Amino acid sequence: MSKYQSYKVLEQRLQAELEKLEALKNDKDVAAAAAKEGEFKELTAEIGCPDFMAMAIEVYGLAAVNAAIAPFNSKGEEGKRGAGTRTPRQRKRWTHPETGETFEGGKAGGPVLDWIKEHGKEKVATWAVGI
Repeated sequence: MSKYQSYKVLEQRLQAELEKLEALKNDKDVAAAAAKEGEFKELTAEIGCPDFMAMAIEVYGLAAVNAAIAPFNSKGEEGKRGAGTRTPRQRKRWTHPETGETFEGGKAGGPVLDWIKEHGKEKVATWAVGI
């Protein structure tokens, strides 16, 4: 890729990021967070310690500071879903009693859907075995 092509690609990315930034400027949650930050800076300036957050992080560590301010966040820690919190779907094996055909998966699919249309959902459910 030539330097000019790289330049054009970066220019397009920058334009897209600027559009995202402009959208965030108009977001009410961002405005509320900025207002809270302003209030916090005014408060720390009143007590004579304008760099309070940096000092708190240095003394207590970032994890402790995050835990302390979590209740003041809009969602808090309990409102956020961590990665991998959902339990995986139980795998099943369906075996057609007449033909002996089997299908294995996390949910009904493939031939199982055809069997449900032909024999009914309740009957096909009895053919499933958890593995």
